[in-house]
Amino acid sequence: MSLVLLVAAALLLTSFWKLVHSSAGFDATNVVTFKTGFTDAQTANSAVFGQTLKQLAARTEALPGVESAAAVINPPTQIVPDLPFDIIGRTGEQDHDFDEKYIPITAGYFSALKIPVVAGRAFTTSDTKASAPVLIVNEQFAKTYFPGGNPIGQHIVIGKAMGPEFEDPVREIVGVVGNVKQLGLDAPAPTAMYLPSGQLPDSMARLEGRIYGMSWLVRMKSSQVNLAAPLRQVFLDTAQIPIAGMTSMDQVMSVSVSQQRFNMLLLSGFGVIALLLGAFGLYGVMSYTVARQTKEIGVRMALGAQRSDILAMVLREAGLLVGVGLVVGIAASIAGGRLMSSLLFGVAAGDPKTLVAMSILLVVTGLFAAWFPARRAASTEPMEALRSE
Repeated sequence: MSLVLLVAAALLLTSFWKLVHSSAGFDATNVVTFKTGFTDAQTANSAVFGQTLKQLAARTEALPGVESAAAVINPPTQIVPDLPFDIIGRTGEQDHDFDEKYIPITAGYFSALKIPVVAGRAFTTSDTKASAPVLIVNEQFAKTYFPGGNPIGQHIVIGKAMGPEFEDPVREIVGVVGNVKQLGLDAPAPTAMYLPSGQLPDSMARLEGRIYGMSWLVRMKSSQVNLAAPLRQVFLDTAQIPIAGMTSMDQVMSVSVSQQRFNMLLLSGFGVIALLLGAFGLYGVMSYTVARQTKEIGVRMALGAQRSDILAMVLREAGLLVGVGLVVGIAASIAGGRLMSSLLFGVAAGDPKTLVAMSILLVVTGLFAAWFPARRAASTEPMEALRSE
């Protein structure tokens, strides 16, 4: 039982370490985030909504200590909607669902999170309702829908299947950006479409502004900059709206793996307790065994057995107990690992390194617990042992 819990804890610890050190596709350092809602007047149509966001972003970037600022429907590691789309000129039966992540953003989003633009261009403040409709996709989108081809210059229409109220104008793909783990650090980067918030259909602008709200991402030049009060003032002065839930992107990422952290800590605690109970249990068993064999030990020593022989004899008995426990424990750990495979990231349920390391730890702990009864047996005086009941 000790080995099963130790292996489970070690697997989750390794999994958690790999999870928090995996590439998320963006840089959260020195980035704060918060949420804002908007009034009916500010979301009357997408042109007004886009202008409001543009003004807020510009005045935020003008604050001392701010490097860049942008708005998005939800930041990475949080849920974003899926919308259907059609690729213009694509005919025949398709292998894909044509239903991918839909992420409205403002112009500075990729620079705020340092998401690389791998082809084409990023959005600019010139991408408004009055300009040509554009779209940026991620590398996963390009790989899925344009394998071996160039998505730049291709045209897509979003929301056609949802009815005329949500149908978007035909958009041209103008850029490809790196993949971002939008759904969480433990999930692969989804296929994503990014579009300028100022070019949304009016119905989508009202839906996002009033119901979802927008999340803001502000990259600071230094971690020492405190922007809480200046940011609140900018949003109140510019749009008469409060900001809510200001926190760092590092904290957002930490919260996104809170369940994995809890699982790891819980099983690690159980594993340590099981190891200690196993050690104390083995100590008690060996102490009792030595007490029962006192006379036998005295006879052996009277017949010429050395103290090292007695020590080895007791440790062999302990080793046998530990060995049987290891055989059963390894089999149970492999079976149990399969049950928790859905909780693991970047490590196999039957990882041999983990099994070997935890087995060695259990053997060392078990023999250490047996060492003290063995030493007591080896220090027994033959005459005293022979006189004992």
